[in-house]
Amino acid sequence: MKHQLLNNIEHRNLRVDSKPALTYGENSHFAMIVPAEIITAKNFFPIFIYKDGNTGKFFFSAIFGFQEGENLFLDEKGWHSEYIPLSIARKPFLIGQQEAIENGQKIVKRVINIDMDSPRVNSEHGERVFTDSGESTAYLNDIASVLEMLHHGIAESEQLINKLLDYDLLEPMSLKLVFNEHRKYELHHLYTIKNDALNALGDAKVLELFRDGSMEKIYALMHSQARISTLIRLKNERDAL
Repeated sequence: MKHQLLNNIEHRNLRVDSKPALTYGENSHFAMIVPAEIITAKNFFPIFIYKDGNTGKFFFSAIFGFQEGENLFLDEKGWHSEYIPLSIARKPFLIGQQEAIENGQKIVKRVINIDMDSPRVNSEHGERVFTDSGESTAYLNDIASVLEMLHHGIAESEQLINKLLDYDLLEPMSLKLVFNEHRKYELHHLYTIKNDALNALGDAKVLELFRDGSMEKIYALMHSQARISTLIRLKNERDAL
């Protein structure tokens, strides 16, 4: 990917097609979400904790389909859900870092980068990033807010997942679905909340989880997994076409 530091000189006339579309490579069967999204996302997607097989890192993940390249909420007409995760909504922009001198001290500042290889990027249609005078548009300001939420959310995710691991509240699982002899699906590397361990937590830990907002997110994650039935319905509808 060709990442460039966004600026109002080189990118003055840049436009971005912000509409979700299959042609933009968003037909992944899952996407990272951050803790601040869980309360809303639970109403639309099943949420699990995914362990990256290469890095061993854990992250919260909304599930969109049962096999690689399958997003049951996305088709040729667009995205069919009232909520789009931040990690998708921010595309083709990314958080970058830039060294700067401030008050004689070297600091690292967060900046906005853009993936110039993205098919969303063009100079003819879509959302303008800068005005004619070089000011940020409302669209770019919204993107900056999304990137800021993601930046803080990634740190919050790490903190919450570490707490779940410390309290022995995670257990691995495989999601297996059998529709018929020709349609069998299995998702690996998923983790969920260990309900018995949650119920056995001491009062001090329970109070801590309630006070810092973690317990609300834990229950939201658990309740979201009933949304597997939504995926099954969407899968059956799509396969019937």
